[in-house]
Amino acid sequence: MLQVILSPLFLSPSFRALLGGSFGFASGVRKGGPSARLRLNAILNGCGTYAPAMGSQLGTLSLFYCCFNNLLILVRGDSEVHAPVAGGLAGCLYKVQASWRVLGAYGAASAVAFSAIDQYMRRYL
Repeated sequence: MLQVILSPLFLSPSFRALLGGSFGFASGVRKGGPSARLRLNAILNGCGTYAPAMGSQLGTLSLFYCCFNNLLILVRGDSEVHAPVAGGLAGCLYKVQASWRVLGAYGAASAVAFSAIDQYMRRYL
């Protein structure tokens, strides 16, 4: 049961920090600067800004997903339908106080992301 709870890839703190840091790196490269020193400063600022924020956001979404997925497994048994449903519910719960458009976007994006992770893990792991 512990393997089912900890199975999503987004639960790994190092993966979340790497993803946020790479997004911050791309943001810093995009902003750039006229000199090499300013470009390096923009890259470091981007990595330091986006890595913790994206890491905590993905961690929260992962925990919500695990709770909903395990609840669905308890109620219905194992099924391939659980990943998109649990992912959608996790995204909606994360942005529950936002507008309907943002709530739907987060629900759809997290449903697609967690479905892709679930299918990958079912096929290759």
